[in-house]
Amino acid sequence: MKTKITVFTILLLSFLGFAQKSGAVEADIVVALDGSGDFTSIQDAINAVPSNLTSRRTVIFIKNGLYNTEKLIVPATKKNLTIIGESREQTIISYHIFDCNNPDFGNKCPSEDVIKWTGDVIRTSATLTIQAEDFRAENLTIENTAGPVGQALAVTIQSDKVVFVNVNLLGYQDTIYLWSQGRRAYFENCLVLGRTDYIYGGGTAWFEGCEIRSWGGGWITAPSTSQSDPFGYVFNNCELTYATESPRPGDDGALVRLGRPWHNYPKVAWLNCIMTEKIHPEGWGDKWNMDYADTSEDLHLYEYNNSGPGSDMSGRANWAGLKALTAEQAADYTRENVLGRSDNWAPWEDEPLSKTYTWDGGGADANWMTPENWNPDGVPASAEAAIVDGDITVEANGGIFAADLFLKNGATLKLTADGSRVNYLSGEEAFITADEDFSLSGKINNRGNFTVRTDAEVSISSILSGVKPLIKEGSGTVIIRGNNRDYFGYYIVNEGTLVAQRANTIGNVGVEVNA
Repeated sequence: MKTKITVFTILLLSFLGFAQKSGAVEADIVVALDGSGDFTSIQDAINAVPSNLTSRRTVIFIKNGLYNTEKLIVPATKKNLTIIGESREQTIISYHIFDCNNPDFGNKCPSEDVIKWTGDVIRTSATLTIQAEDFRAENLTIENTAGPVGQALAVTIQSDKVVFVNVNLLGYQDTIYLWSQGRRAYFENCLVLGRTDYIYGGGTAWFEGCEIRSWGGGWITAPSTSQSDPFGYVFNNCELTYATESPRPGDDGALVRLGRPWHNYPKVAWLNCIMTEKIHPEGWGDKWNMDYADTSEDLHLYEYNNSGPGSDMSGRANWAGLKALTAEQAADYTRENVLGRSDNWAPWEDEPLSKTYTWDGGGADANWMTPENWNPDGVPASAEAAIVDGDITVEANGGIFAADLFLKNGATLKLTADGSRVNYLSGEEAFITADEDFSLSGKINNRGNFTVRTDAEVSISSILSGVKPLIKEGSGTVIIRGNNRDYFGYYIVNEGTLVAQRANTIGNVGVEVNA
């Protein structure tokens, strides 16, 4: 029989450093819709966090489910808080408030839901408002589902030192509001989706290895950096991709601009990114009632060492502050310089609470489910990451690999049984092979030259994403079965046969046949 845990008990246990094991995470508080945790409400869990606690972090673990009945706020007193989901794709925090002409309800809609909320939580339309310093979110999805109806934020960030790792941030207009001038935020391995000004505000933010996915026809950023702040938004090693089947008619096929200046002296740098061909050649160009936008050197709209068809700067708008950085200038754009400041804040040095495994091949076989093959020993589970780096072959012998699996630098996933499934598979200069007719399903992100090599028949019932080519080698057949409408990498068939099973399977670019 479960012991009833009161808010007072939770507070006391947190102060004492108590943590309960929940899956792969040591958590102070567990939220579960089915009643198996301490709370069914995320806001109740946040309210139970000790106020102004600086000696340690409080961890809230959120089990899988669609949490779509609350508009959330992390008050300023709830410092050093981490929320972590059980699964990036299946732990979903969702709401649907949007800005509108509705003065009786604070210009928010729909009225029947706006009336449920008061105070700071309804000051913006955000699904989640963050006012507390040192907030961190991992391994979940935060979305605003209002669609193309006006401002409809997923998150509002008002505080300093806010971190998102392995998080999907989804919206249409104004997905992320970096509210406060100079306040710092760090995003790593996140997906940000939107159409209109969907990363905006006066804050300072670094995006590392993120996918920035745009509906057509809009602007990615709307910065309002102060003149005194040396940096605004920095995107490093990111992929700029394109989303089709927009909820707004007319978006599909339209080009995307890197941004438009909102006010003050915007600063945005794109470094080492891969840019889809759907980026507008001008990049910027819209002044948005800022007469000085094209003539002021205090706007820093910079690009460096980007690739992909959208990175061609020859057609960029003729603005004084829009330019390509030299290697010497780009060297100043480090995470330490942008975010470190006087307190040497370095969130990238913090280990994610979700455990990370690396392959050491210590088992008697190469099975991905053999605990001794991983360091530390164990089978990587949901809310964890598993990395295979180098010329290594890992065997997928059926079943579900629940952790996020990253193959890099020559690593190979060999299918040795039918019906293998990945929760999330990322490939960069990596391979999928099979000697017999097998299938693979799940989500696959092609981060760079992912090759399927087989003389048999391999069926891939996966959802593909990315902008790099998927390469087919070997005399066999690869059957692509998923709905890949958001895949912007192309296919290269060097040998054998590639079969597209259904509409939208190929994606948006095409096939190059060299066989």
